[in-house]
Amino acid sequence: MRSMRPCGCEAGFGATAGVLLLASGALAMSLAALGAALAYADSVYHEELRVQADMNNQACQDSISLIKSKDAFVSGTIDLPEFGCILHI
Repeated sequence: MRSMRPCGCEAGFGATAGVLLLASGALAMSLAALGAALAYADSVYHEELRVQADMNNQACQDSISLIKSKDAFVSGTIDLPEFGCILHI
């Protein structure tokens, strides 16, 4: 008596399903790792921007004190684009 299964394809289906599950799991893990790496890179970038803004602020304040001590008669508006500040004296 012959079996009701025409070709015994269940083993191939299980193997295909297993490979697809493993591939989707690997994709999910790689996307999670990529998301974490992007979040870290963004936080480092913003920290660098904060440090640069603080350094520009300090340089602007130092420039103000130097200009005031060098020229007592200076008045008006002085633009220092390399530090990103405008001095109103």
